[in-house]
Amino acid sequence: MTGGPTGTAGGARRLADRGRTVPRSRAVVVDHSPIDDDLCILRLAPERPLSFSPGQYVTVGVTTADGTSVERPYSLVSSPSSPILELFVERVAGGQASEPLCDLRPGGTVALRERCKGLLLNGCDLGAPRTFVATATGIAPFVSFVRAAARGDIPVGPTGRVLLLHGARRSARLGYAEELAALDRRHEWLTYVPVVSRRAEDAGWPGEFGRVEDILRKHTDAGDFVRGAGASAHLCGNPTSVDLVRRVLLRAGLEGDRIATEQFWMA
Repeated sequence: MTGGPTGTAGGARRLADRGRTVPRSRAVVVDHSPIDDDLCILRLAPERPLSFSPGQYVTVGVTTADGTSVERPYSLVSSPSSPILELFVERVAGGQASEPLCDLRPGGTVALRERCKGLLLNGCDLGAPRTFVATATGIAPFVSFVRAAARGDIPVGPTGRVLLLHGARRSARLGYAEELAALDRRHEWLTYVPVVSRRAEDAGWPGEFGRVEDILRKHTDAGDFVRGAGASAHLCGNPTSVDLVRRVLLRAGLEGDRIATEQFWMA
């Protein structure tokens, strides 16, 4: 699961600016951090500052092996106040964009559309309980939000809290687990729950095993993340998981218009 987002948070949007003239610039890769065999974190220095909100995506252009230019949207992991843009990328075999991106090393370049889009977290603040559920690279928009809140860029109200569940096949694929666990310890408003689904591949994992929708049931039963005044949920990742999590939330009493979803497609 990688590449561009689509979803009910903002409609299908592989190339949301198709047919429009959108300013483009370039960005230089300043860091490539491998996470697992097919996952990496890319950090980019744009030639011009990029304006965006947590939860939005940027359309990235790369050149394939045969010289073809390909564009795909990628959710931004960075806090909007950071001058460095961060992407969490999964290499998909034969992926026109993900393979060239994962092959980039410091000094390499990509093209950027300078208009960021995305409604997954549109208007989302910390004035009420928020439930964020992600699988694999779907964690990207939520890390951006949590980073911004931790910096004080998103004010936290008296009832503002975040439950952040992140599911992956094994712990090596969680990507931001150490950072999020540290932020959980530092901020009372954040509850971070990493979940590993393949026990046989990660027998030493000390945390939760299972599927995110099953682990979510424990938290919706135990707390008021769903039933609290003004509560909302935001889901991002594998389409099947997103659908199952949405059903859990509806059964727990959260109204459908309080659930925003974004699904990732292979690229």
